[in-house]
Amino acid sequence: MKYILSVITAFLLFTGSFAQHDGLPAIPYIDEGQFSVHNQTSFLLAIGAAVVSYGIAEFAQDHQNLNFLQGRLGYKSGTDGYQIFIQNFGLGKTVAPWFAIAAEANVQEWTNGNNRGIGGGIMTYYRWYAFGNKKLSPYMEHGAGLFFGATPFPANGSKFTFNLHTQLGLEYTLPKESRIRLSYGHIHQSNNGLFAANPGYAGNGLNLSYAHFLGRSSW
Repeated sequence: MKYILSVITAFLLFTGSFAQHDGLPAIPYIDEGQFSVHNQTSFLLAIGAAVVSYGIAEFAQDHQNLNFLQGRLGYKSGTDGYQIFIQNFGLGKTVAPWFAIAAEANVQEWTNGNNRGIGGGIMTYYRWYAFGNKKLSPYMEHGAGLFFGATPFPANGSKFTFNLHTQLGLEYTLPKESRIRLSYGHIHQSNNGLFAANPGYAGNGLNLSYAHFLGRSSW
């Protein structure tokens, strides 16, 4: 527990130090680039890759069903000085040492000094590991979901948006199979042109997650 509290403290200090900055730096090719989910085409490609990966994992010899209860804190900054604070809670499943999925309830608060707001939605995540059987493993994670704001986000946008994430991170396996993850990457929110006002939002920032191991299952 002391390690978890130390990481959370460092995370909050880091995000607080950037509270006045207009945008955190992007990872090359992740900031609306070749490897990020930021439009309809890249969303469909990510979903397709996740479906194929799940199918392969179901028939692989290294198939697993490890279940987790997990929470996520996030901080992003980007377009027009908007800062986003993310609080998620949900369920995750590692289906193979190299692939995992999750579904989380999503709450976001945002501000740019002039406009403030809050909203919520649902997020799904698809995570690919480089060294899944190791205690410390790098990964890439794509996230996609639906978001509804109490007020439009951005202020000249719409209340409904698609919420798309691309992260690079590290996962550390704690005693008794629980996990802690720290990632950095890109967020894109827009309504995909469904409404006349669609300025969209693009930013970069951190995610910190803790996954509590619930046990194994046969599905």
